[in-house]
Amino acid sequence: MTLVNLLFSECLKLKRTKIVPLSILGSLGAPILMILEALYTHFNEPETLFTLYDIYDSALVYMMLLTNVMTYIIILSYVFSREYMENTLKIILPIPVSRTKFIFSKFILLFFWMLVLSFVTWFSILTLFYIYHFIFGIADFTFYSALAWLIKYLFAGMLIFFSITPFAYLAQKSKGFITPLIYGTLSTMVSVALLNRDLSTLYPFTISFEIIKGNLIGSNYPSLVSIFILSLTSTLGFIATLRYFYKEDIN
Repeated sequence: MTLVNLLFSECLKLKRTKIVPLSILGSLGAPILMILEALYTHFNEPETLFTLYDIYDSALVYMMLLTNVMTYIIILSYVFSREYMENTLKIILPIPVSRTKFIFSKFILLFFWMLVLSFVTWFSILTLFYIYHFIFGIADFTFYSALAWLIKYLFAGMLIFFSITPFAYLAQKSKGFITPLIYGTLSTMVSVALLNRDLSTLYPFTISFEIIKGNLIGSNYPSLVSIFILSLTSTLGFIATLRYFYKEDIN
């Protein structure tokens, strides 16, 4: 079975599942929080002016360190633990399918799913603040400015994907949602605690945020060290997931 066929079968598994609409709702967390913050600022400090650039820039914290990253960990846990939870792995293992291709089809699905959700976050911010701009007004509201941020948001989604690969191993090892969610919550709490600190350029789950913000240059630590840590984390996640699945047998 080719990688394309495996990817297609992974997509078919998502039909009539609640995880797809739930993941979309999760990607709306940052836009909703930003519009609520903007309304609060408008009615309490009407003299305060902000631009569309400010909105997208501020939303990065929610997207990369809070709402979106937790949503991505949830869908990752679902994708990599579904066969265990539904007890269908014993049907898959006897089939002459490359286990490497099987795992990579899941990673590819996750990659594009995360890009789509990153786009949903970007588009939702644009839509909500277009309405806000129509009613209250925003300085420097242009589509070209939003388009530049689309590239950043998609790149952010890619970086988050590479940083959360170890959670795929946890999902397989624990055969469920709970363990990766617990560690995901803990990593998120640490990420928030390290925000605006130099150590955030050394913590695997905040390095992607610092890259997007352009904070690696000027940090107390070399940029190559941060990139190496992120690359190592991602690689170990891939390898650990593959090795664990290769050791799986029919129970």
